[in-house]
Amino acid sequence: MYCYKAYGLLIQSELCLPELIPASFETSDVCISLAAQGESLATDSNTVQEDTVQEDTVRGIRITQDSVSAFWPGVGEFTVRQGKEIVVVPAAGIDDAILRLPLLSAVLAILLHQRGFMVLHASAVEVGNKAVAFLGPKGRGKSSIAATLYTRGHRVITDDVLAVRIQDGKATVLPAFPHVKLWRGVAAAVLDEAKHRDISPLYEGIDKGFCLVGDRFVEDPIELHQIYVLADGVPSVTDTPVADTVALSPLESQQTLVELIRYSYLGALSAEFIERWQAEHFQQCVSLVGLITGFYLRRSPHLSSLLPTASAIEENALIPVSAR
Repeated sequence: MYCYKAYGLLIQSELCLPELIPASFETSDVCISLAAQGESLATDSNTVQEDTVQEDTVRGIRITQDSVSAFWPGVGEFTVRQGKEIVVVPAAGIDDAILRLPLLSAVLAILLHQRGFMVLHASAVEVGNKAVAFLGPKGRGKSSIAATLYTRGHRVITDDVLAVRIQDGKATVLPAFPHVKLWRGVAAAVLDEAKHRDISPLYEGIDKGFCLVGDRFVEDPIELHQIYVLADGVPSVTDTPVADTVALSPLESQQTLVELIRYSYLGALSAEFIERWQAEHFQQCVSLVGLITGFYLRRSPHLSSLLPTASAIEENALIPVSAR
């Protein structure tokens, strides 16, 4: 049995999870176990679907009062119970590296939701001793911006799955694990040569890999200060100019609420999550709106905009709220 920590939880696992931080403990919060193939949610091909392996689209889902089961074709089925247990049924012959991709993203997001956390599709880093988060859909640049800020000396908090605890008038972010997923082209543009060389592929045959950021990683909960919604389009004259290729626009409270609902991680997985927990999630979003400030961030899609984007975020995040 392997022992790890992530999102403030102590995790025992029958499956080796090298992306997580090893830990030593006697009592765990979460147990991950492997089970033999049996009844499955599979209704179609067992061929691995590359887009669903890498990202968050579930091909089959079953929700009961105390458990959620999710299926990825050709990868496996994952059952999450009461925020304490994950049972993994791997597809025959599946590479562990592929099996870990949904486990450490969508499946953990389900578990965090069951434990009462607000879970957003976002990456986050520390700027000025507080967390700033980047919300957006697949391919919009959340990880790229986080990696760029990392190269400028900021500590990474999470990549892609953001867990927020709202308690006692504060919004606190739970650190995930010290890796950022990057395409090789992005890595070559923002990382130094040694760090670029050390990137390990997500799995064999893909040009995307894990960048280890353990040297600058937040290991304790940290207060969430701002969110940046990665919006469509290039900067326009109506935006506040901060660089030739970057622009920020403040979000009104209603806009912030809409974007938080839009980038709920579980809502992206399945509409059934929102149908079942709509009231709970809406209340979490309303509570968070009053605790943070938000901005639309528009930038050129070119890699050359990453450095001015990081600079703009640094400058903006350090402005006192009273001075805005």
